[in-house]
Amino acid sequence: MNRTAASLAALAALSAPTPAAHARPVAHARPVAHAGLVGPPGPHTCRSQKLPGRTLFQAGPLRAFWVSFYDRSVSGPHQEALACPHHFGRPVVLYDPGPFNYVRAGHFRIVGSRLGFLVHDQGFDNGSETDVGWLDLHTREVRFGLVNAGENADPGDPLLPEERVAYAFAPDGSTAIIAGTECQVVAVLPMPKKPPHRFSRLGRPVVLFTAQHGGLDDSSLTITATAVSWRTVAGVAASAPWPGVKSVTTSQGGGCGE
Repeated sequence: MNRTAASLAALAALSAPTPAAHARPVAHARPVAHAGLVGPPGPHTCRSQKLPGRTLFQAGPLRAFWVSFYDRSVSGPHQEALACPHHFGRPVVLYDPGPFNYVRAGHFRIVGSRLGFLVHDQGFDNGSETDVGWLDLHTREVRFGLVNAGENADPGDPLLPEERVAYAFAPDGSTAIIAGTECQVVAVLPMPKKPPHRFSRLGRPVVLFTAQHGGLDDSSLTITATAVSWRTVAGVAASAPWPGVKSVTTSQGGGCGE
């Protein structure tokens, strides 16, 4: 599968569209000030019965949803993925790539005190990216990081397999992934030691292991403060120390697709 086809497959594997010129998103958790629909902006709280958007995931009071609205500042479409951790307060923006981008978010899963998710955005003209992220359900902190920077990737940006991504979270928020199917990459997106602000990106993936012919059970993935562990589909256990290690490859694809 070529890179463009893979991006389209990743887009289809998640959840919801509307038009898009690609811009790198900025991680943030600002209050929602728009209605998510065509029309004038209007504030909404998580308690509002008229809170718009398509529900992507719900568990008790927790709701993750997608909105598409007409952005008058640029005279064009705008999409975001958001969440309400509780019935009070305002929704948290999980992912906003800016106007003129399709956004699909999915693979939501509650892991401890965090809501994990995958997100893919596709520019109207060109460009795309796939990210893994989480929302802290207590502090409302949001983090996400690049898995695949798409066709307009800069040198050094990751281009890990994106057709399937499993994730696990360390206590500090560092995020382990197993990416891919036929070729699989085990990597960690580290939590920044001194982030510029509360809502910013995870670090670039550090590749710990590459299984050129697949065979890893991605549901077995775990990460602690000192190691990442997984099993093969045959049940053989494996692990790699973490942190304080370098990538085992300098390949943007993590050793896959070379």
